[in-house]
Amino acid sequence: MATGRKTVDYETFAKCKSNFDLVKGLFREGLSIPQVCRYLGITEHTFYKWKTTYPEFEAATVEGREAADYAVENALYRKAVGFAYTEKKIIERNGEIVQ
Repeated sequence: MATGRKTVDYETFAKCKSNFDLVKGLFREGLSIPQVCRYLGITEHTFYKWKTTYPEFEAATVEGREAADYAVENALYRKAVGFAYTEKKIIERNGEIVQ
């Protein structure tokens, strides 16, 4: 008797609309597909199956990844054009600002 990993079915996943926001947020934070799959408790095969079968799931993944890509593009652009800033450190002693 072979036992496999139990996975979440899509209907259960889709009942809670906040799950789509969760997927967007995980990708927005820069997680990879295997990391998102582990977090959701699904296999990569299931992830890609859902992505091709359910447009709302694909839209959530695309939207999250676009936000992460945009953040990376902005960071690379700032670095390329020589963006620099001075960080000020505030030192406080006995309730008074020293520096």
